[in-house]
Amino acid sequence: MVIVIKADGYEVIVNGKSHCMYRHRIALEKVSAVGIWGGVSVLFYGFIQNWSASTLSSPSSMIVIPSEISNPVIQPKIPYIAPVGVEIKQGVAFYVEGTIPADGDQ
Repeated sequence: MVIVIKADGYEVIVNGKSHCMYRHRIALEKVSAVGIWGGVSVLFYGFIQNWSASTLSSPSSMIVIPSEISNPVIQPKIPYIAPVGVEIKQGVAFYVEGTIPADGDQ
């Protein structure tokens, strides 16, 4: 899953396909934390500083963490909350690789 930060909101891309868009609820400069919870297993997550130049435009299953992903967090214990650690701005993407249960509903 990739969450791309755009001028009008967050575009959520799942398995390479645009899934939905969430409008910004607070100013980007006030975004300070990442939170992951629920029935999910995260292999790793990180940020891509320049999504438009990324070779990961279509996420795929991978074993090695691509060099484009800055400050990767590997197998975080869920629930997980931590400081963002990067400047949140238009063109940055939040990349998450993991699995959800087949009966997941949220």
